[in-house]
Amino acid sequence: MFFFSVLIIKPCSGNTLFPEEELLRFTVDVDEILKRRTYSGDPGSAIAGQYDREVRPYLSTLDTSNVVALSLHFRAAMLAFFYSHENRYADTMERCLAILHSQGLAKKTHYDDMYATYITQRKFVKANEFVKKHNMMVEEEIPKVIDVEQVNAKPKIWYIDVRTRSLVADSFTWRSGLTVVVLSSPRCHFSFDFFAAMQNNSKLSALFQRHGVFLVPPGGELSFDALVQWNQRNPGYPVILADKRTDWPEIGLWHTPVFYFFLDGKVVEAVIGWPKEGSERALESIFERLIKQQAIIGSNGINEN
Repeated sequence: MFFFSVLIIKPCSGNTLFPEEELLRFTVDVDEILKRRTYSGDPGSAIAGQYDREVRPYLSTLDTSNVVALSLHFRAAMLAFFYSHENRYADTMERCLAILHSQGLAKKTHYDDMYATYITQRKFVKANEFVKKHNMMVEEEIPKVIDVEQVNAKPKIWYIDVRTRSLVADSFTWRSGLTVVVLSSPRCHFSFDFFAAMQNNSKLSALFQRHGVFLVPPGGELSFDALVQWNQRNPGYPVILADKRTDWPEIGLWHTPVFYFFLDGKVVEAVIGWPKEGSERALESIFERLIKQQAIIGSNGINEN
């Protein structure tokens, strides 16, 4: 996961660039929040809360002719969105960018950040239109998207149709009994380390093939080609894309890899990260205990031994 930091910016006395109301007297000090780790799970709620206290009150008096203010508000909203994934911050980004663009003052970084935000929101069609409208050069083209409007059930996911190279929206269906949601990413070497260890462990391979769901967290890089290659090489362990974090309220930490053990849709265990020495034994132990627990309570448990 990437982390951004933002400068602490305070208006200087007599600096005419800043509004009289000291609009830019905010301290969205992301670095300090991350260093202190006074939050539980992801830092998003802590950073969003600071944004709402320090920045949002000044939006109603924002001077649209003040380029410095617009750019700083855009970046502050981008940081709040990056960590919280709350759409209201993306709306603020759009508002600031629209004004900057209309004045011919938007920079490449503004467009790049807005595009990455649309990808994170899984607004693939809008992202594609945005690229065309602004003649952007992006790392990879967005594939064909099939988003059936009838997909209203939560969680909404996107699966990769390898044959047609398409992203297809669907609703996720929980299995009865044990499901292990593995947060993973084609850009995360720790995810690859886990997968290599799993493939060399016949017991874990069988367990994850039966119970595993490999879920890619929302993020600003789609990496579609890498996702296609993964699913072509590993048809027994296909990855799917989460649409929104809020669709998965039981998941508190969106780093990769994280292993969430669900029983009938409720989290009962979690293993975070993949250390150098691996965590095979910890995973095997949890599997064994939960499968035995299922068998005892008669909830379709299967003894894998």
